[in-house]
Amino acid sequence: MLAASPRISDDDRRLYSRELDDFLATQQPQPPASLLTAHDHLASLADPITWADYDTAFQNLLDQCAYEYEPPDFVVDPAGYLVVATQSYVKTSRGILEAWLAAQPGDLISVQAGDYVFTELPPSNRAVGSVAVRIRGQADGSAHLARQSAGGSDSLVYFKNISDLTMERMLIDADDRAGIKGETDWGVQPNLTFHCVRIAGRGDAYDPTWFDDSRFGIHTYGDGPITYEDVEIQSIFQSEAFYIHNFSGDVTLLRCTAKHTGRPGLQMPNVFNEGPMGQGNVLLEGCEFQDCCIENGGGGSALTFAGGAPNTEVTIRDTIVRAGCDAQLAWPFNGNITGALVCWLPRYCYGVGYKAIYLDDGCDFECGSVYPGTGSAPRAVIKVGEIESGLPSNLTALEHFEIRGKVRIVNGRPSGYTRDAIEIWSGCKEFRVRNPDQQNIVGTILYYGIRYPDWATFIAAHPEVVL
Repeated sequence: MLAASPRISDDDRRLYSRELDDFLATQQPQPPASLLTAHDHLASLADPITWADYDTAFQNLLDQCAYEYEPPDFVVDPAGYLVVATQSYVKTSRGILEAWLAAQPGDLISVQAGDYVFTELPPSNRAVGSVAVRIRGQADGSAHLARQSAGGSDSLVYFKNISDLTMERMLIDADDRAGIKGETDWGVQPNLTFHCVRIAGRGDAYDPTWFDDSRFGIHTYGDGPITYEDVEIQSIFQSEAFYIHNFSGDVTLLRCTAKHTGRPGLQMPNVFNEGPMGQGNVLLEGCEFQDCCIENGGGGSALTFAGGAPNTEVTIRDTIVRAGCDAQLAWPFNGNITGALVCWLPRYCYGVGYKAIYLDDGCDFECGSVYPGTGSAPRAVIKVGEIESGLPSNLTALEHFEIRGKVRIVNGRPSGYTRDAIEIWSGCKEFRVRNPDQQNIVGTILYYGIRYPDWATFIAAHPEVVL
């Protein structure tokens, strides 16, 4: 802080603005439009404003300046790459791959505008646990990993034992296997980050004839810790946006979005014949999922957690899910409206469930307000504890489910349609809620086989669930 006063005087504001102007004026080339826009916003912050607010905004902008102007160690274009330290240029069609193998811990690889076909990132000679090598594209998405012409392929593959990758600002096609396919040896403990990455299939569900062979946006197993930050995935016709199974460490999604996917926006199963049980915790914060599971009923719900993670706690906050709420959604996709969140135990997973799911402040789930779904597609907005038919009924799909913050859970058409707002099945061993009178929950509640007409009636009948 530059002053003890809780408010900023006009003189102090001018001083801060001159300091920032001086910094930007020294930069060559001149600042990109994104920084100038942010500066204008900073200079025009409405009064009254506290020093804390202004200082935070100013420091954030300085951090953004430093990010934009950080000198790269390698510069890649579609024809090759430049080693900045020696100013030597290597002609190759595999510039990203070769720069990756040559990089030292902490190096920055700047990927220039252009199309790049099939990038694979095998293990390098860097030690496991090294400071991440950063592969950074362009803010306008002009650095593009294109799909291959051959079938059965991915746009980006990273192989086992990679533990030092950060990828930023890349536009990636969803190929007929995946946009990003990741394989990691269990026990390696990778530390992987994808930031401001956009993955897209072709077309969208506003077109009634939409079809694409894109199968996954991101498909990984054995990964963790791994962070997805500001990752956007859309138009994945045949499967999931994020398919993360048998994870080996914490999984974090910050401000991620998934829109128009054939199956769940996020699915996290732990399959018994595909690796060890899931390890680590899961955080979703500031995310948005719209119209997932819309291809042929799609299976699952937008957020699907399926078995095999007995020590894993899932925390969801400030996250929006919408299904069947967009009037532009075309038939037949507008008939395939499922639910927002499900945690269940299927046969193909380990015979144990997740430890806990917590809904914190800002969870906003709504299904069926415009299109309620047809046939067998409609499911509860939230459904936890189902055990797949044929498995012993005394198994656990979820130990503890808790509404911990203020949430909104809405069945958009509660009258005349078979969709509950919340369903608690026998495989969920405990349900708890804090501040029940502050919750905005619209629709029927199914609790261990008994259906209640609304939230208030359920709470009155079961005061023991209130913390």
